[in-house]
Amino acid sequence: MANPLDDNITYISLQNLKVSLTDMSVTNSNDGAQTQLRIKEAELLKYLCQRYPNVALRTDIAENVWANTYASEFTINQTVNSLRSKLFNQGKALIITVPKRGYKLGVQPEFHTSLPPFPETNDAGPKITTTAKPETVVPTPSPKKKKQSDIRLSKPMFGLITILASLLVVFGVSFTQQEDIEAVRINNTFILFTPNENELKLINETLQSTHYDYIDKVSATIYGCGEDKQCINITP
Repeated sequence: MANPLDDNITYISLQNLKVSLTDMSVTNSNDGAQTQLRIKEAELLKYLCQRYPNVALRTDIAENVWANTYASEFTINQTVNSLRSKLFNQGKALIITVPKRGYKLGVQPEFHTSLPPFPETNDAGPKITTTAKPETVVPTPSPKKKKQSDIRLSKPMFGLITILASLLVVFGVSFTQQEDIEAVRINNTFILFTPNENELKLINETLQSTHYDYIDKVSATIYGCGEDKQCINITP
């Protein structure tokens, strides 16, 4: 097994998953299914493997995976979620969120400098997938109508349930806002801050000629970020 910092590493084993660093693919050795990683997704996964079993802080992730460029909290969140979706149904188990700190790998990785083994399958080739299989939603049958007497008897309980549900919604929103960053959208571009009149004019002019996945602001500098998670300064 190679040293985790060896530049000659060709692939990483995560239990039944083989992550190739040469073509940035993930192969499930059980059935030969594959997904394709983007550059930053592959770099993030490699960095988490190198940090195992320690926690990779968000600041360290930004400095190491997005060196010499800019990465917002939104950028890191998007990349982690996208990476999880490409690890089949093992994404959340392999990449664990450590609240208020960062992320850590859930299993011990193995580093290799040889070519990854090809799984033996009966198909002509491995099945290529790009996203994890969505969960099946089973429709809930409509409840039967209650008698009028039952409705009158359940009003006190209904009021209590309504109050509890309202409290859960309030707390749920606050918890979500701690981990996720809200964003407004102009056309197909997310704006991660509230722009003033001049900034809004700049954003609209910029988006007429260039598409960005999202636009963020740090101090007085405005950044435009593409789908590859690379950000450039668009401040005039």
